[in-house]
Amino acid sequence: MKKVFVTIILLCATTMYAQDWVKDGNGIPDRVAVNEFIVLNNDLYACGHYISEQFTSEARLYKTSNDGKDWSQVPMKGLETKTMNTIFDFNGTLFSAGALSPNGAEQKYGVYSSKDNGASWAANGKG
Repeated sequence: MKKVFVTIILLCATTMYAQDWVKDGNGIPDRVAVNEFIVLNNDLYACGHYISEQFTSEARLYKTSNDGKDWSQVPMKGLETKTMNTIFDFNGTLFSAGALSPNGAEQKYGVYSSKDNGASWAANGKG
């Protein structure tokens, strides 16, 4: 009975507070799959990957300083992943993981780190 009550409360709260969604992302192309967000120095970053018409991927990182109204792509050097599946900050270093293969064949993955808010990346670890 308690689970049913909690479920009803959650359903009501979701219905009341999630009615006015607005599409943000001016500057993020429609072919970009955003996988995760992170806040750094009061800016919001979105990581993901661009999916071409040939279904190949290119890792992408976008940044907004105005609450998501406008986004700009962060130029990245050294990131060899074709997808950017996750991003997180640990002691001032960004870490990202993603697929190294361009189109899903022979999947291999990598972990990379950045000490300059995603502008340059280096392979992280050997295992």
